Amino acid sequence: EYRQTVSRQMIRHLDDRILETPSFAIETACNEVVNMGKVAVANLKIASAALVDADDNFCEQVFENEETIDRMEKMLTEYLLKINNLSLNDEQHLLVKNMYYTIGDLERVGDHCENLAELAKKRIENVNIDFSDLALKELRTIADATLKSVEASVEARQAHDMQKYARLPLEEEVDNMEEEMRESHMNRLSNGECKIEGGVIFLDALANYERIADHAKNVAGYVKEEMQ
Repeated sequence: EYRQTVSRQMIRHLDDRILETPSFAIETACNEVVNMGKVAVANLKIASAALVDADDNFCEQVFENEETIDRMEKMLTEYLLKINNLSLNDEQHLLVKNMYYTIGDLERVGDHCENLAELAKKRIENVNIDFSDLALKELRTIADATLKSVEASVEARQAHDMQKYARLPLEEEVDNMEEEMRESHMNRLSNGECKIEGGVIFLDALANYERIADHAKNVAGYVKEEMQ
């Protein structure tokens, strides 16, 4: 129901009649890009819960939301191409270009959330796979930092303001965590504190969180470019 509502709302908002006023069309598209970002944020929360709590219901929600994100990307791409063919000034062309790049990054965030849900399913379906308490704590920590990164980048896009994002050491923090946790986990494997099967899933999850933070940095970077 939620997915159908999101799609219907976007179809209604991206009305071709608005194209007669390019500035309004751009503003409308920007609002829908932010809405797509909010769906991506919600899906990241669910994907992390699926992995940490080993919850199969959450996995299915992630897969359903990913379909919504894909549809949103398709609708927005088509609409942005229509806007780009209008008579725009340089500032408007830059904004349209960056919105196009932004929805690409948000779609990739959705893909990585899907990857996390796939890892969660492997954990659920294989009784030999389990995480130590420390590994679970580390997953929660990097998941929270990554979520803050994505939320801040979407807020930067919405407010057209880099202040909140700039105040937080976001992407670099996730990068550092990923390195430290990878090393810590390799030590646990060497000491026999974790099983190899769980280790592979843990390391794959770290890599996905690191890539999500990279995409969040990109989204914020487009806003920064527009403000210079």
